[in-house]
Amino acid sequence: MSGGSTELQRLREVERRLTSITAQAPDFMLQFDRAGVIVYMNRPAPGHTMEQMLGSNVRQWMEPQYHDAFARAVDEVYETRQIASYESIGSV
Repeated sequence: MSGGSTELQRLREVERRLTSITAQAPDFMLQFDRAGVIVYMNRPAPGHTMEQMLGSNVRQWMEPQYHDAFARAVDEVYETRQIASYESIGSV
């Protein structure tokens, strides 16, 4: 087995473990790109499916009055390269 295959197996195990942990978390967690497109979530919002939410823009799921604060928080994360938490009230 080559070193690349071993590394790929290790990464898949880490991914499986993290997915398992986030699936059990009581909080709604998601990851999105700089444009706000949802690329990962541990569960969909109540009344919605993963298919509806994955690939959509996170802004469509929050009240408009939170959009500016959200944009500032995202910009700060990308500028500082520090992980952050952000909370808002959604419209879902």
